[in-house]
Amino acid sequence: MKSANKGIKDSKIQVYKFWHGNNTLLCRGKIILGPKYIRAIFSLLSILSSEIILTPTVSINAPLSLLILSLFFTVFTISFLILLCISNPGYIPKQEFPFARGPSNSPTVYTALIKQPNKRASIENSALELVYNSSIVTLKPCTNCWIIRPPRAVHCMECNLCVEMFDHHCPWLGTCIGKRNYRLFLLFIFGLFVLISVNLGICIVVLRDGIVMSSENVGGFFRSSGAAMFFMFFMAIALIPIGGLCSFHMYLLYTGLTTNEAMKIKYYFPKSNPFASVSCFKYAKNVFFSEKISFYSLADVIFDGDRDMCNDCPSEKAIKRNLNNTSDLELTLHEVKRRKPSGICVTPTDEY
Repeated sequence: MKSANKGIKDSKIQVYKFWHGNNTLLCRGKIILGPKYIRAIFSLLSILSSEIILTPTVSINAPLSLLILSLFFTVFTISFLILLCISNPGYIPKQEFPFARGPSNSPTVYTALIKQPNKRASIENSALELVYNSSIVTLKPCTNCWIIRPPRAVHCMECNLCVEMFDHHCPWLGTCIGKRNYRLFLLFIFGLFVLISVNLGICIVVLRDGIVMSSENVGGFFRSSGAAMFFMFFMAIALIPIGGLCSFHMYLLYTGLTTNEAMKIKYYFPKSNPFASVSCFKYAKNVFFSEKISFYSLADVIFDGDRDMCNDCPSEKAIKRNLNNTSDLELTLHEVKRRKPSGICVTPTDEY
């Protein structure tokens, strides 16, 4: 009997199988796709097919340097599109096993409220206020995930999870853009803008050469440069929204805002944005070059006996990271090295 109980206790559980979001997980949780990843596949095929058609019909007649530049930014754009679609934007797991446990084997908030739903209203109306950079920041609870949302975090209804430093849920990629993949999104749209600009330049060069060579033969001009004319109008039309999107996100980098904050005109009292850096260059450096460290791993394997232990609350860890004044509110490498790979505490802590 003891050996049977020991076998149950030592049975392995894969963490990614307990994921509470609407995402599709691949490779044991190492790849996180959005709820509507078909949109990302459609966007990928649109970019790839247009380049496949453009290269043998138009780009082959352009200078070799422009052709190489077009192929380079095609690979660049598609690579960051794929990395963006399989990345974790900064999801905060719901406060349930194995991502969170109550102290001394007590139930989590979500489990307790299922048993005692009359206490729900008191938690829904609770909020914390704290001062950060001379401004008052309100931390509100999320009644879907049952966590205290960190500053700038928002619950995404599409993914059914809260996202750190939520920017927006991209309709063209079907995934969230947040703290951990925002730089990938910027590199993707900037690369796409340059790709369209280069292809537009190729069409103009080929069209100019066609006009010079067929100045007296209109039929020959349309036969030789008709495809270039079509793609020139197509690229010019596509360049307008992509250029506007790049300009808007350059403005966000300058002001230190997210798309969600800019669209909702969200202000903090008495300052406009306490999380914006003094220098826009410092903020951009933070976005592109700061290390994004996750406080959980979906690829971990835990034991069934660990249900009796307590895990670090992802909500509280995320809040502490977001309110830390050093290196973009991230955990330091020293703190990461002191943690166990599974992230599980052997004894309950006072953090609950």
